[in-house]
Amino acid sequence: MKKHIIIAGASRSGKTTLATKLKELGYIHYTMDSIKRGIYNDNFAKGRGSNWEEVSPKMAKILERLILDNMNDINYNVEFYAIDIGPLFPKDVIELNKMDNVIIMFLGYPQIDVSWKVEQMIKYDRIINSWSRDFSQEELEIMINFNIEFSKRIQQQCLENNIMFFDTGYNQNEVLKEIYNKIVLMNGEDKDD
Repeated sequence: MKKHIIIAGASRSGKTTLATKLKELGYIHYTMDSIKRGIYNDNFAKGRGSNWEEVSPKMAKILERLILDNMNDINYNVEFYAIDIGPLFPKDVIELNKMDNVIIMFLGYPQIDVSWKVEQMIKYDRIINSWSRDFSQEELEIMINFNIEFSKRIQQQCLENNIMFFDTGYNQNEVLKEIYNKIVLMNGEDKDD
């Protein structure tokens, strides 16, 4: 049975990549980045600015409203979303996790080497013309360190609240492929990679 999929977690952990791939299964990719930037003045990218503890409950309420509106509107309740969102803590989505038509997962990299991740980002960002392509190495290191700490926190909260957490640090492509295949099976789809 198809369900809405919320993919939350650290920057550069594979959230958007996975959500985009799920379009092959009929999911509508819904990114919360525009909403986040509009509300919180674009201060997230470098791990500064708005307080994520303050932001997360608000984003959780927006997600809940989006899912409930989808369920209650006959024009849209045949659509299923793959939603990617960064500034969210598992403790704020406990009620969403109880809903029958929602799967929540968090992606992160709690144990990654900062210099290795920075090197990978620099290579990748140049290829895809990414939002972080103009960051200096120092700015990337600050962002990665922020996201390592964030990953550790969400991993612990996922464990405490029985929410899925996937470490995409060193083997991101393989982990994303594994998640995708599980979703294919869950949906009863017969798709190849």
